[in-house]
Amino acid sequence: MEHIYPEKDGDVKALTEIKRVLKPQGDILLTVPYKEKSNIVYLEGSVYERESKEKNFFAREYDQEMFNRMVENSGFICRDITYICEKTGVLSLDYYQWGPGKIFWYAKYICKFKQILEKIVGHSFDEILARRYLYISDKIIHRVVNVVAVLESN
Repeated sequence: MEHIYPEKDGDVKALTEIKRVLKPQGDILLTVPYKEKSNIVYLEGSVYERESKEKNFFAREYDQEMFNRMVENSGFICRDITYICEKTGVLSLDYYQWGPGKIFWYAKYICKFKQILEKIVGHSFDEILARRYLYISDKIIHRVVNVVAVLESN
């Protein structure tokens, strides 16, 4: 959902189409980036099939209002919701890559250091870092990274 180009309600249209083809009384499990404040992320240069030297749309980051509106406008009902939260720490990378920590001068160096180290050892540290900094909760305690929701068609 978050990578559907931000035309007017493109994510709602996609979710509505999923609902249309879903078996009667079917459920879907949906996860999207979730932040305190909604955001549209643009990246410099090429993104997916869009070749450009300018900024290109990359993803949406939903907040509570934007997420609720998308679900409601698509005709689904949110039956269950769970939050993926990130504890703070030196290598809580979402904070430095996408979150409020990206404003710090050293943020890009932390992310680059991880990339270089992974290249040297030939292994991703994502699983290790996820076990250390991420947790799943039915309440928002630390900074929210993603929301996971079970949506049912009504």
